[in-house]
Amino acid sequence: MTSTWTKLVNLVIRPPRATYDPDRHLPGPRFRIGGVSCAREDVEVVGALGLKLRCSHYKREAFDKNKNEPAPCVVYLHGNSGSRCDATDAVRLLLPIGIDV
Repeated sequence: MTSTWTKLVNLVIRPPRATYDPDRHLPGPRFRIGGVSCAREDVEVVGALGLKLRCSHYKREAFDKNKNEPAPCVVYLHGNSGSRCDATDAVRLLLPIGIDV
């Protein structure tokens, strides 16, 4: 019983990690949205404890080079049972109006 209960609790508080192939399930690495050329750059960030975060930076390929300012960027954080795939709706909404994700 204890093993079953532990599995049930872990299913709620520690759901299984999503498995996916970034090349098949994420937009990019180069793609177009509403006539706008965009790109996905996958990066890995290492924290002070050595833990790794895998991230994707979505940005427009062409931008106003007369501006010396970087594009605004929304940092999308998925929940504990999510993945980078969850940001796809935000990417489709924000990139065409000049906001990186």
